[in-house]
Amino acid sequence: YVGAGGDSGSGKSVTFKSIWAPVFECQAALRKKARDARPGANAELFHLQRALSKVKSDTASLNPDELTALLERIVAIKRELNKQEPSIVCEDVTPPALHRLLAENQEVMFSASGDARHSVHVVARDRDDNPYLKAWSGDPTEVFRITRSSVSLRAPRMVLFWLPQPDVMRDMYTRRVLTANGFLPRVPPFMLDHTPIESGYEFRRVSKETKNNWADLLRGLFETYHAKHGDPFI
Repeated sequence: YVGAGGDSGSGKSVTFKSIWAPVFECQAALRKKARDARPGANAELFHLQRALSKVKSDTASLNPDELTALLERIVAIKRELNKQEPSIVCEDVTPPALHRLLAENQEVMFSASGDARHSVHVVARDRDDNPYLKAWSGDPTEVFRITRSSVSLRAPRMVLFWLPQPDVMRDMYTRRVLTANGFLPRVPPFMLDHTPIESGYEFRRVSKETKNNWADLLRGLFETYHAKHGDPFI
């Protein structure tokens, strides 16, 4: 977890967007794949439910094992269809939504923000079940609420990188609740050293070759480490 304060106009937003562009491209590709799979999943669910209706009306019969497999498949498809779109990165998210994001994305998430103003306000309001604390050390957590579905996390993990402006950074470190609940001790702070220079297109331009090399590097890291299912790749 890192909180890096930087003045407005120091170029952190432009840099943040450039660095994160390949990550958001990976996320967009994951979401497109999930959207493309939905029609097929809905079609399969339709046929399975028709088959189940025939069993219920005694126009067809299945042995216990076949019926169990049919019901399990229906439940699995409904669970997939009820999921939110796949996510790698989150920003302005409430604790309940973050619990669900972790549960639906292999229990790993990157909280990244080039501003973090809303993120700081959200985490400062939360006094009870702060998922950032559990995910920092990978502690298991069970969340049960009457008003929403339960969430069970075995070993959630997060990385946090926020770039707040100095006023937000100061506000964050005056919130006693964030120190008392253990959040701020987990976020090493520092201020970005910014020496003003003349700005212009030539100063802000990144070559196409550099962009491509950076994108290839991040895609390789993503495919090797993040996209693998099962135990972490070592």
